[in-house]
Amino acid sequence: MTLRPATTMTLLALSALLIGAQPAAQTRLPGDSKARTIGESRRFTASLTEDRDCLCHFPPGQPGRAQTLCVGGRAAEAHMRHGDTMGACDATQSEQICDDGIDNDGDSLIDCQDPDCVGQPGPDPLALRSSPFSSSLWGNSRDMLADERRSALGSRDTDQEDGLCEQAESTCSDGFDNDGDGLIDCDDSDCTAAPACDPPAIEDCDDGVDNDGDTMVDCQDEECIGDTGPSGEVCQQPESSCGDTFDNDGDLRIDCDDSDCAADPLCQSPVQEVCDDGIDNDDDTLVDCQDDECTGQTGPAGETCQQPELSCDDGFDNDGDSLTDCDDSDCSGAANCQTPGTEICNDELDNDQDGKTDCADEDCLGQDGAGGVCQAMEMTCDDGFDNDADGFADCADIEDCLQTGACDIEQVCDDGLDNDLDFKTDCEDEDCSEDPACTPV
Repeated sequence: MTLRPATTMTLLALSALLIGAQPAAQTRLPGDSKARTIGESRRFTASLTEDRDCLCHFPPGQPGRAQTLCVGGRAAEAHMRHGDTMGACDATQSEQICDDGIDNDGDSLIDCQDPDCVGQPGPDPLALRSSPFSSSLWGNSRDMLADERRSALGSRDTDQEDGLCEQAESTCSDGFDNDGDGLIDCDDSDCTAAPACDPPAIEDCDDGVDNDGDTMVDCQDEECIGDTGPSGEVCQQPESSCGDTFDNDGDLRIDCDDSDCAADPLCQSPVQEVCDDGIDNDDDTLVDCQDDECTGQTGPAGETCQQPELSCDDGFDNDGDSLTDCDDSDCSGAANCQTPGTEICNDELDNDQDGKTDCADEDCLGQDGAGGVCQAMEMTCDDGFDNDADGFADCADIEDCLQTGACDIEQVCDDGLDNDLDFKTDCEDEDCSEDPACTPV
């Protein structure tokens, strides 16, 4: 550095003055609030000839906000004339300015790094880029700082007030490095337990629970799109699978019942089936009564269409399968389609459902009835049994028993009948003269 003659003379005179003083003596430069030794003054004198000098600057009217500045020789002289002192400010001095990027109290801690700054507004890295006295802590490019600030803030306005200094960082969503460690918000380990840094819960799409607390359960939640829902369906928003029988979007409406499917070809209204014209009107390969759309309507032959066939004795093919009444397996349980059983001849039941009971049924001829052998004509006329079930037993069955000769005489003398048809009844008939019933006691 080349000094002007006047400046050189001034410095030489000042050096001579300082050298002539006692080594232990102290001197105060104009306006200086701190004593400096002669040795310090000598170093100051020598430093004025160098490119830059560091001194402790006391802002006018704010002596309590001292800060270290490094300036050229001429500027250093000017600062000294106004009360600044050579050398960095004492480390014992409290950091008073917390947003200038400078270690004002010489403790190697800058701005929010320094506990002295807790609670005070910290620096804005964008503003510090324009300061010639900023520390290398803020040495990143202005564009990089702007990008980092926007990333940390998200949607916050970057023009808002700067964050407050903290030790350790506890404000974890303000987009500022509050403790000056180079880590902002959730990138700082101090914020690990902060609610703002808790990762959101992930929705489980098939458990019927709102896992992430957004009031949307399973397929209702857009996070589940493409995942498998609680019934095995693919979750969709909106529902687009309109023929899979699932409620894919969790709105309790399935396939064509969901308005999302209104435009789907599967959900367009088909042509109505006409049930008595022999034509497949709705192109579903089912004609007339074959189509369940025709259930309850009149078919081509005047029948009532049914699916399945229920009218099993009307002579119609009600379900259009070409099988009528009992020929249709749908009628296998109908009473009129049951296979008759074998007639039992002595139980007074019509076992084969032909309207005839016991000996009245031809199936019983020759078999034992309830009191005798079943016969087509009464041939056994003395067994006291109505063998042919015509309501007349033995000789009372006149037409059948006269032919047998068994009734030529009155054989039963106390039955009130004219058994031999001689117009004489019981004891009136000579045939009964010796019968105990007719013998006076």
